[in-house]
Amino acid sequence: MMINSPNRYLQTLLEEVNKEMVKNNVRAGVILIGGLLGKYLLQDEFRETFDIDIMIREVEDANSFRKVLDQFSIDEVTVVEIPPKEEIEFADVLRFSNLTVYIPTIEYFALTKLFSTRVKDEEDLQKTGILKHCNIIELLEMIDDYKAFVLNPKNRDYNFYNIDSYLKLNHIDRVSIIEK
Repeated sequence: MMINSPNRYLQTLLEEVNKEMVKNNVRAGVILIGGLLGKYLLQDEFRETFDIDIMIREVEDANSFRKVLDQFSIDEVTVVEIPPKEEIEFADVLRFSNLTVYIPTIEYFALTKLFSTRVKDEEDLQKTGILKHCNIIELLEMIDDYKAFVLNPKNRDYNFYNIDSYLKLNHIDRVSIIEK
């Protein structure tokens, strides 16, 4: 099946997941995270990816729901260091009869990349349009709010320590933004 846009791919997949949930009498609300969130928010500005990662927000019959997730190779992420899922703000919500998918803001997506030590996340910050689409003042405030809560705040490998270089690579002048 050829699908032209990542959002169409996601929509089609979620419709199929919802059909299976209806068959199994399962209801759930999930938060989309990871690469497909990047494709949803940034379209062609983000690297190609089709892996789907979610966090469960609410669920009826968790065991049956996890079986549905397995059928569609959807990965449940159970630990995200920053921020707690209760504090995530959403840009969009996709509603189906038995499935609700919460789409975090671009700032939250950037934050997950910044509070990581993975090379892939660093490359995303350097090479994609994530930061160009963020409210930088809001993002900088979020970094300040959450950096004290990381497991090892002295670990200089966290990408948030390099925020100024990522902004510069994206031609974003932190000083002029803050002065506005």
